Amino acid sequence: MADRSISILIVEDSAMQREIIRTSLARMGYTVQAVESGEEALSRIARHAFDVLLVDIGLPGISGTDVLARVREMNEDQCIILMTAEGSRTSAMDAIRAGADDYVTKPLRFDDGGLRLEVILWRSVERRRLAAKNRELQNELVRGERLRAVMNLAGAAAHEMNQPLTVVMGSVYLLMRTAEMEENDTLKSIQSAAVELSQIVNKLGQITQYHTKPYVGDTSILDLDRSTESGTH
Repeated sequence: MADRSISILIVEDSAMQREIIRTSLARMGYTVQAVESGEEALSRIARHAFDVLLVDIGLPGISGTDVLARVREMNEDQCIILMTAEGSRTSAMDAIRAGADDYVTKPLRFDDGGLRLEVILWRSVERRRLAAKNRELQNELVRGERLRAVMNLAGAAAHEMNQPLTVVMGSVYLLMRTAEMEENDTLKSIQSAAVELSQIVNKLGQITQYHTKPYVGDTSILDLDRSTESGTH
C-alpha cells in the first residue's frame, strides 16, 4: 500500500520533534526535507515540489493554518497533513474544513513501524491524485463539448457561406471568359480572394479538434490549420 516514492516536507518548530520525524520517515524509505517555520516552508515550496506537506498547526509567526491557506492559493492539488497536539481536535477539524487533507496528533508515534502514519499519507495522496484526475476528466469533457459546439457552428457557417461563394466564383469565371475581361486585374483579385475564402470555408467544414492561437492582447481565436490537421492526413 505504501508509496515510498512520496516526497515529504516537514514543517515543525521543535528541533527535537522535527529530527525525530525526519529520521523516522527517512528510515522508512521516504524522501524527506524539514524546516522550522512557515516562512521557510513557503520559500522552500516556491523552489521545490513536494507530494506531502506535514505541517505543525501551532507554528509561531505564520501558523500551520496560514501555511495551509497560502499553499491552497498556489496549488489546490497540494496534499497537506496537519500535526496537532493531543487535546486540540477541534482546531484540527476546523483546519480540515479549511482544506487540509488529514491530521495527526503529536508526538507522532513510530512504535508500530509508522503504519498508521503511512495509511494517512497514502490515503491523503491518493485522494489528491483522484481529485486531480477527476478534474482532468471534467476538463476533457468541457473541451469535448466545446469542440462539438465549434464543429456545429463551423459546419453551419460553411454551409451558409458555400452557396453565395459559389455564385461569386461562377460569376467571376463567366466574366473572365470574355476576351475584354480576361486580363482584368480587379477580376483576378476577386477570383484570388474567392478561392482563398473557399479554402477557409472548406476548413470550417473539416474541424476535428479544438485549438486556438493568440490574436490581440489576451484574446485567442480558433486556429483553423491545427484544428483541421487530422482531417488533412
